[in-house]
Amino acid sequence: FISCGSRQINKKSKLVFSSWHPILSKENIDTSIKQHFEIRRDEEGSENQFLAILTCTGTVYWNNEKLTEGQQRILQDGDLISIKSIRKQLKFIDMRQEVAQIAGLNLFLGRFLGKGGSGEVRVGFDVRTLQKFAVKTVNWNEDVIFESDFSQARSFALGEVELMRLVSHQNVLRLLNFIETPDKLNLVLELMEFDLFDAVEKNPQRKFSEVEAKFAAYQVAQGLQHIHKKAIAHMDLKVSTENLHEIPTFTLKFQPNNIFVTHLDGEVCYKIGDFGLSKIDVNLTQKMSTLICASPELIDPDVEIFSGRLHDCWSFGVLIYFLLSGRLPFDPDDDFIRVYISYGQYYPILDVSVSAVNFINSLLVVDPNCRLRSDQILSHAWFDDEEAFAARVSKFYGEISGTKSNEKQEKFEVARRRSVRLMSMR
Repeated sequence: FISCGSRQINKKSKLVFSSWHPILSKENIDTSIKQHFEIRRDEEGSENQFLAILTCTGTVYWNNEKLTEGQQRILQDGDLISIKSIRKQLKFIDMRQEVAQIAGLNLFLGRFLGKGGSGEVRVGFDVRTLQKFAVKTVNWNEDVIFESDFSQARSFALGEVELMRLVSHQNVLRLLNFIETPDKLNLVLELMEFDLFDAVEKNPQRKFSEVEAKFAAYQVAQGLQHIHKKAIAHMDLKVSTENLHEIPTFTLKFQPNNIFVTHLDGEVCYKIGDFGLSKIDVNLTQKMSTLICASPELIDPDVEIFSGRLHDCWSFGVLIYFLLSGRLPFDPDDDFIRVYISYGQYYPILDVSVSAVNFINSLLVVDPNCRLRSDQILSHAWFDDEEAFAARVSKFYGEISGTKSNEKQEKFEVARRRSVRLMSMR
């Protein structure tokens, strides 16, 4: 959509005109609106809880439903109103969802999506295009990881930007834009539908079938392999728990925000996001991760230098265990969790194939040098034992990066370039 003007309904709501016709003026549109419908506020509601009521004074299409004179509907954010006589479609935007405009960008922030140790994430939309994004805001003065250390918090946040600009893969969340102000950093990211934990929770069994877990694992492994080829260690691949855990030098509230899910042309697409703890993997010494996905080498105080990429492979094993069983291999509420992680002791999953068990066992290996590496994961037998799975993967990635029309990859690139252009990336 191209937003070309608005008509204020009240303090909190407005109509945004879309798909502007060059022959029609804003005054023509307003006249046609008055002839077909009006929007009023339900006066019985409070300042932030009132209802927006659509009342038809002529023929109107509300979300493709034909309404005639006298009919009413309660409007919600995103509702579409069409007037056939002027061939226009209008979109209702509920301004109560917006809390702030980002300085330097033509974006408004909307509903809250989640919060981690280094910032919070909200929905944002470009007021000119109505395109929605995810906006991660890191406030230097409220950083949980580094608390009062302003310079270190800023360095880490800007490091996340630099690392995300190095990667470009269909299974890695895209950074579209960013802007720094004296007290915060805003990262504009592609908006996903939900995170992986929510996807598992929506399943009646509270876990994935082996087929679906394998498809998710394959995509995450693709993204992880790409990241590792750039010498980047993610350091925080995880699922969900809301308890507070500690690594010897680090404390962070664990949130399910790092593997995201959306749908692409009818197929499920998984992406790795949140590079807040990521680093270039060269002689790492700073042990920063959440406990539940921490590898034995991060637990062991005698290990001073470790491989962040091999640590990621352990965390990936924890993730796959969760998808297949609906539980974590190491209980975060167990007082002996560090001991169990150090010795690699966990209950095996009984209702999956032998190759799935072997796959997890090859990742949750205490000795990092004997652990399956990211460049070996996709060659494991677990991914080769079903023709139907191979065909599904081939179709999914073939349509994205194959030699035919490459339509899906073009969609990614066009959306990214349009977003960067519209928001004038510095």
